[in-house]
Amino acid sequence: MARSTFYYQRHQALDGDKYASIKQRIRSIYDKHHGRYGYRRVTAAMR
Repeated sequence: MARSTFYYQRHQALDGDKYASIKQRIRSIYDKHHGRYGYRRVTAAMR
């Protein structure tokens, strides 16, 4: 593995997920409706 790739991957792993809160919100909407919502209905519910 190239040195630059190693440090890039290390930084990405330590930085965390900047979309974690949005992913959690999508999952809660999806689970609330028992998996019957597709991406269009989830997007509409988020707005």
